[in-house]
Amino acid sequence: MIKESVRTFLHREFFRSEAVESLTEDQPLVTSGILDSVATLKLVLFLEESFSIVIETADIADGHLDTLNTIEALVSAKRSVA
Repeated sequence: MIKESVRTFLHREFFRSEAVESLTEDQPLVTSGILDSVATLKLVLFLEESFSIVIETADIADGHLDTLNTIEALVSAKRSVA
């Protein structure tokens, strides 16, 4: 569910003319440059609002938003603490 929500968001916000479905679960999004700093901020806001979590700056710096797998792990961990 988390990965599909993120895929839908990415498609709606950034990949309208491209097939976001082709993104693999371990494809780097931030470190590869697919998402720039503004897109990353939009992703953070989406995740916080959608899943009622708070994402810290360290979460971003530590690479927790770099792939669909790491995003899912981060959201799951934050939700279990909340």
